[in-house]
Amino acid sequence: MKNRHIKISIVTMVILMVFGCDYNEDDLMQPYATGTVFPEITEVKSSFFNSFDFDNAFIDFTVDVDTDIAESITIEKTFNGITTTIGSYSEVPANVNVTAAEAVADIDGVTVDDLEVGDVFTFEIIVNSKNGLKTRSNVLLNAAVACTSSLAGTYTCIANGQSTDDGPGPDENPAINYPYEITLTETGTNGIYTMSDFSGGLYELWYDIYGIGGDSPGTISDVCNAISYTNTSGPFGSVISGGGSVDPASGVITIDGSNVFDDTWNLVLTPK
Repeated sequence: MKNRHIKISIVTMVILMVFGCDYNEDDLMQPYATGTVFPEITEVKSSFFNSFDFDNAFIDFTVDVDTDIAESITIEKTFNGITTTIGSYSEVPANVNVTAAEAVADIDGVTVDDLEVGDVFTFEIIVNSKNGLKTRSNVLLNAAVACTSSLAGTYTCIANGQSTDDGPGPDENPAINYPYEITLTETGTNGIYTMSDFSGGLYELWYDIYGIGGDSPGTISDVCNAISYTNTSGPFGSVISGGGSVDPASGVITIDGSNVFDDTWNLVLTPK
């Protein structure tokens, strides 16, 4: 029997706000010594440019900051290494709305027709303090050119797969037309969904003998009907890879997946 150890790791994520300091007036400087000024994106109404409808595509977000220290904020936009200023706002919370046409208007040689799926505009917030100093933080919005995605919901899943482990019995491995229910849940980022069970129930079917029970959650991305696993690991610590597609007519999702143990599976998800 192949030895599979369940690895439990605790990851501590430390978010660092990094500030640069220089005395050149064109550079960005430290905030007050008595306190830092961290802007906050409090609401995002649209975080991507819809490639299906550039005429009406836009991004929209709201920025807030401590007005006891900050006098105003400036929004910078970077695309393909070119940085320009969107505008400055003295009243906060400030609503920032940029259409696709506006996003390229100040970039020489680039039009909306040149944009492709996967292009990314980075919007960064600069805080202008009342003492005249400027602060650049890592509070930003990455707005991609993407397709509208609406896959959230509950699906009937039919799973077929093969485990390389010799533990599962012959009635479980290979798995043939194994029925399961899958839920895809929006994450707040267009095209990114949590998947209630990345294996369509096959991990529980195969590995309950090792104490695996219930769903094995994962994450998938949808880029213009192309599906891929992202940031997903199995209960044994194995990275999950693979992908598939969405039939735009029926909404049926097909995914082929695998792990480092060479287990493989095929999932067909039909909207309920």
